[in-house]
Amino acid sequence: MKTKYTILIFIILLLQSAGFAQSITEMIKPDSINNFLRELSGDKTFTLDGNIHTISTRFALSNASIIGLPEEYIKFKFRTFGLTPVEQPFTITISSMTYDAKNIYAVQRGSLYPDKAYIICAHYDDEPPLSPSPGADDNGSGCVSVLEAARVISKLNPEYTIIYALWSGEEQGLNGSAYFAQNAYNNGQQILGVFNLDMVGYDGLSPNEVYIITPSTGSNMLLVNSLTAVNKNYNIGLTIYYNDETSTRSDQYSFLWYGYPSLLMIEQDYNFNPYYHSSFDNYANVDKPFLDKCAKAAIISLAELSLAITPVPVTDIKPVPYKFDLYQNYPNPFNPSTVISYEIQSESFVTLKVYDTIGREIAALVNEHKAAGKYQVKFSPAALGNLSSGMYLYKLQANNLVITKKMIYLK
Repeated sequence: MKTKYTILIFIILLLQSAGFAQSITEMIKPDSINNFLRELSGDKTFTLDGNIHTISTRFALSNASIIGLPEEYIKFKFRTFGLTPVEQPFTITISSMTYDAKNIYAVQRGSLYPDKAYIICAHYDDEPPLSPSPGADDNGSGCVSVLEAARVISKLNPEYTIIYALWSGEEQGLNGSAYFAQNAYNNGQQILGVFNLDMVGYDGLSPNEVYIITPSTGSNMLLVNSLTAVNKNYNIGLTIYYNDETSTRSDQYSFLWYGYPSLLMIEQDYNFNPYYHSSFDNYANVDKPFLDKCAKAAIISLAELSLAITPVPVTDIKPVPYKFDLYQNYPNPFNPSTVISYEIQSESFVTLKVYDTIGREIAALVNEHKAAGKYQVKFSPAALGNLSSGMYLYKLQANNLVITKKMIYLK
């Protein structure tokens, strides 16, 4: 009888888990993410305090009347979710000039462990300095993922506290997140994990591939394993590549510096957005299905870890390992330069060389030991002198493995 009762309880728990899984996947709305992105990147007007507005830039060093609009938009959205927005002012110093800036975040207190928090975050500032500066991928994509997380999980009852945070001053050197992390550390705040999303809206040449970047120390791998398991258990459809790296490229570094578990979720280097830091980083150039998948993986991972939903049992799931591959250069044909991306599956001595069509070596772009991972290198023929237009070959070699591809240079 006891055995039957135990089996019955187990079945009930599984059904509850499946029910929650179905519930949260239905709660996360692509239309909601899409609407946030259109408004935040200036593709669509919105009404605030009875007036119609359009965001033209989120450049952190803009004057208060300009940068104040996206700040008010973020606070307004938090309020609509039933959350109280918090402004955290700080200063950015550049060449002896000081600029005022603000982090904006909202806190959802945990029902059982209010003093222990998870953070989902992104930077809301963007580039270039001049309008229009839509910043749809960098980093509107991360911002709307945070907003959707707040919209969805605010309706639930997490046992751990969740902080929905949007930083400013990232483009000038991780200023906002560094200020928050330092204050959290000085105040003894317990942060169990940080999901930092930065550029998750451009899919490039290899669909649905995303980097998860964090060193394989401490509790960082708990976050990685959660994302990877959620991606599989909920059939999200991402291909996740794990990079064992203490990267300084985005705001997760601010938290790693103080010993807090933190990871960066970002699109692949070799799929890097060609509209980066330009007025063309707009809504039209965002890959919406890819953004939806990245947002969904992060939101459900956060919901599971904070116990806002019943976690699906985690099996022994590993991120996809690296492989040996050489990717088509981009752009191609090209002028004045192009980017060549490659991948190696294990530590090895790597060469990447450019040849003309009769086999003469033109340039050695890589000639050193490399750890397993994905890399990219820029090839600029102008630096080599008077190189003529035409077809060239580029060859990757590592551990007796060789791949050669063609590219076209047009002067």
